[in-house]
Amino acid sequence: MSEGNSVKLSSEVKIGALISYVLIILNALYGLFVTPYLIGTLGNAEYGVYKTISSFTAALMVLDLGIGSTVMRYVSKYRAGKQDDKIPNFLAMMFIQALVICVLVAISGGLLSLSLDEIYSGTFTAPELKKA
Repeated sequence: MSEGNSVKLSSEVKIGALISYVLIILNALYGLFVTPYLIGTLGNAEYGVYKTISSFTAALMVLDLGIGSTVMRYVSKYRAGKQDDKIPNFLAMMFIQALVICVLVAISGGLLSLSLDEIYSGTFTAPELKKA
């Protein structure tokens, strides 16, 4: 690696670290300012419903199994290795896998949303279940 590439890489790492710190600070500020606003606007009970359902949704989003990161890694690898002819086949395979995962997430999310009454009947009141 030449010295010019090393300096460029070092600069990119510093920028990435800076962006990470900015995101940490913004996330903390969001928690400090938006959460009290939401509690004041929605009330404690509705805020609890909001947080529960957002956690439920976040759990479903984890089911993507890192497909986006995998696509970026292998497309970059193929381009760096001058193997551009492999990219369309790889993307088609990843599209099929993503489609299967989307169908499974839609089915499981639909089934779980239909059973929210049973899951949260001991925690939420009837109006809260309707909002959820």
